[in-house]
Amino acid sequence: MKRIIILLFLITGTNAKSQNYLGLYTSNFAGVNGMQFNPANSSHNYLRYDVNLLSAGAAIHNEYLYIVGATVGGTIPKKKRAAYEDLQGGVDSGFLIYDFYDNLSGFDNIANVKIGGPGFMVKKNHFGFGLFTNIVGNFSALNVDKIINYDTLTNLNHYQVYDINKLELNTAAYVEIGANFSYNFLIAPDNQLSIGVNVKTLLGLEAAYIKNLRATKFYKDDDSSWVKGGDMEFGYATGLSETGYKYTPQVNGLGFAFDIGAEYIKNDMDGEILFKLGGVIKDLGFINFTNNSAAHRITTDNTVDWFNKAYRGITSSQSAAKIISVQSIGDSTSSFVKDNISMQTPASFNLYGEYAISKKYKIHFMFQRRINVFAHQVQSFNSIAITPRYETRWIEVGAPISLVEDKWFGLGLYARFGFITIGSDHINTWVFPQSRLSGSDVYFSLRFNPWNEKQKSKRGKSKDYGCFYKP
Repeated sequence: MKRIIILLFLITGTNAKSQNYLGLYTSNFAGVNGMQFNPANSSHNYLRYDVNLLSAGAAIHNEYLYIVGATVGGTIPKKKRAAYEDLQGGVDSGFLIYDFYDNLSGFDNIANVKIGGPGFMVKKNHFGFGLFTNIVGNFSALNVDKIINYDTLTNLNHYQVYDINKLELNTAAYVEIGANFSYNFLIAPDNQLSIGVNVKTLLGLEAAYIKNLRATKFYKDDDSSWVKGGDMEFGYATGLSETGYKYTPQVNGLGFAFDIGAEYIKNDMDGEILFKLGGVIKDLGFINFTNNSAAHRITTDNTVDWFNKAYRGITSSQSAAKIISVQSIGDSTSSFVKDNISMQTPASFNLYGEYAISKKYKIHFMFQRRINVFAHQVQSFNSIAITPRYETRWIEVGAPISLVEDKWFGLGLYARFGFITIGSDHINTWVFPQSRLSGSDVYFSLRFNPWNEKQKSKRGKSKDYGCFYKP
């Protein structure tokens, strides 16, 4: 577990659904990115057309480890590491502290990486239409018992009985190819309502899940962990060979998902947006993995000896499944259930509003909650955000203030210069040393849209959304 989360830190620190990447999605000039935030946006945003060349974002929130007094740009300590239980008094800056959330409610870990490929959006009269492509990777393990992690096990008292309660881990990587449709209804001279939908085909690449279905107990005896009964299911889909030494990238599953949303706006006499209200259900769907896949379940009421050294040197999911099955029920094949698995996408419900303080200064409010109702589902972030911004056709700057998972504060900053946007919803983790650096995010996009686009206002004047010198 420790190595996995350190790797996620490295991904976040070296790279550029989920974290919201607010600077990409909330602008009136968001184009292709905006229609992915809410499909109704394609017939409401200010651009006549937009082409996404490349975009990317990475975000991680974890409660397993942190680095003392560090920024994201700093390196992960190689020698200065310590378990939270081993700390005596304070520690110097630069220490990597793992296994640190010692509470009864468990700890949460969520990570998201998204790379946006070619896509476009066009707006004609009342209609909006677009296509988009993304490569998505998600990982979530919520409310995990602290007792699960390996470093804690090494410090447990021999023969003392411990409880293992809730555990659910899900991860998936896939490609999404989406089509957008929206229509804008004129309900009054200055009032409009747009509805839209994104329909997405999903190409599943990798997936895995582990789920503890009932509380159980275990105790430690030297090199063994004795589990006193249990009911656990796990599954995987991977291009990694059974030996673990060869990886073949391939499509292992097929699925579908959709977003559906609505957006109400009120305009002034020049057609500028005075305020807007929107709501959207995002990423409601599934992927059925049928290639290189397997689902397992282990149910026993006996006391089982999980000999720890048996798991050293494991190189693949297949070999791990066989060892678990042998040690739990005495047969390497008895845990096998079927040769396919299903993974649900990170569904969420989003409400937002925006108010124009003036033509250039806006303030955006957003409230997002994940929809967690399926058996095996990667999870999105819960978040609340307020984003004041300065917005013109060619220059835009915003400073999101967010609360992720109702406990992780973020002070963000992003900027758009013409066709390029770059930012972070937690710029504080990049600039200011954090007493507990445990997560961050970063995003950017490169797009192309009209260089010199003029639209007629309701007063007959031209609104210039193209010239660099006329915002």
